[in-house]
Amino acid sequence: MSCEITEKVLDTMNPHATQQLYGLICQQREVLLELKHFAEVQHQIVQQNELGRLVSLLAAKQKAIQRLQEIDRNLAPFQDQDPESRVWSSEEQRDECRRIAKECPRLLAEVMKLEQTAEETLTAQRETISQQIEQSTTRSQAANAYLQASNPADSSNGWSVEE
Repeated sequence: MSCEITEKVLDTMNPHATQQLYGLICQQREVLLELKHFAEVQHQIVQQNELGRLVSLLAAKQKAIQRLQEIDRNLAPFQDQDPESRVWSSEEQRDECRRIAKECPRLLAEVMKLEQTAEETLTAQRETISQQIEQSTTRSQAANAYLQASNPADSSNGWSVEE
């Protein structure tokens, strides 16, 4: 047990580990900014109903999500550390890292809001299309019924009973 505690204390005292943390936090922000951009473009594409463009955007967005997941896995060991025990190269870097770390949840919330808005727009478009198809089907059925009523001599198999 004491070995594990010593290793954790040494990790927080290691400037290299702190630099790694700083780099990961910076990468996390960059990927979140990229995802925010993708979400904004996605929202525009959905509003313009250009679903062909959406597929390629979703593929690129998936790669960014995978990078973010990798960064999160790399950040996990730092979550158990006491932030006050970390050794920083400067107070400015510590403050900047803290600021960036606080910015990341805000960026993620913005991405999630944009995603939700795009999803709601897609759902509304799908419902509109579904209603249009239903109306079209109803009109088609009514037209067929009218045609059959106006031509009673015709049967459904195409044979005529007239001779």
